[in-house]
Amino acid sequence: MDYNARGQRGTYLLGYGPSRLIAPAHQTTVRLAGDGKSLSIARYHPRLDYISVRIQALPGGREVGRTAIRPDQSVIDVRGFRAVIGGSSRGGLLWDAPSGTRRLKTGIIHAADIAADRIAYFHRDPSRGGCTRVATLTRPRAVLWASCREAVVAFSPPGAC
Repeated sequence: MDYNARGQRGTYLLGYGPSRLIAPAHQTTVRLAGDGKSLSIARYHPRLDYISVRIQALPGGREVGRTAIRPDQSVIDVRGFRAVIGGSSRGGLLWDAPSGTRRLKTGIIHAADIAADRIAYFHRDPSRGGCTRVATLTRPRAVLWASCREAVVAFSPPGAC
């Protein structure tokens, strides 16, 4: 969070020219992609009860894609121009911003790493006995690991111990 010369609070894109407001502070989440090539900006619209998500290329801030998601969803991970959207009991999405392609994934996604090709999801509501499962983004139904006692918070970088 930062302030500009006029005292406007928000997140700013800094480059070779003057800084530019990319997201007001109110009800907005900005996430830098793991590869540094883009950022996602998710903004809640209370009157219409939805979240608008856009991905902007870096440097410069050119908009690559825009979509709308439900208020019970959030952007979990961003890499390049793709984002994993999770948090909903109706499943998660792997969204490709340039093409607008949205693929449904299984379960309530709560952790993801596009670079490592991994997602962690609850196969049903965790407050009702749902267990966590780890799978690949490319084959989400092929479970690599599961536990009803532990949950995944994050994935280590590829090759890390």
